[in-house]
Amino acid sequence: MVRGKQKEKIENQKRFKYEYSRKFSSNKDIEYDQYQANIVDRLEELQKEILDERRLKINFYLYLETKSRNPREIYLWGDVGRGKTYLMDLFYETLSIKDKDRKHFHRLMENIHNGTQQFKNQKDPIQEVAKSISVNHKVMCIDEFYIEDIADAMIRAQD
Repeated sequence: MVRGKQKEKIENQKRFKYEYSRKFSSNKDIEYDQYQANIVDRLEELQKEILDERRLKINFYLYLETKSRNPREIYLWGDVGRGKTYLMDLFYETLSIKDKDRKHFHRLMENIHNGTQQFKNQKDPIQEVAKSISVNHKVMCIDEFYIEDIADAMIRAQD
């Protein structure tokens, strides 16, 4: 019998795929897309990794082991109307953590450029802005990721 926190964990891990299936089956205008179905599986795996990692951090020793993990990212691209924003929004909505953020790329870069002014006297202002963002947000969902500005490209290159 599954109880308490274990039941909640299972429900949270299955919520993304359930919501996708529910919305997909309720809209007859949407055609099945194998590429999108594969992305749903990967996004569900990422949610599971995020939720499992957060639970590990409760134990101090395990926290030290998991702290060195590299950030993970999934980059979705494709033609207009393929469901990239829809999948990202569904991922964001069903991820059951509080320290997450969803921004349009243009707004994020605006915030970063403004933040560099705040830290302009530091050795590496971009690094300081990144630290200030990461303190409050463990997950960032960025829509319309597009680099046109050379300054944006330089910021991204420091990743």
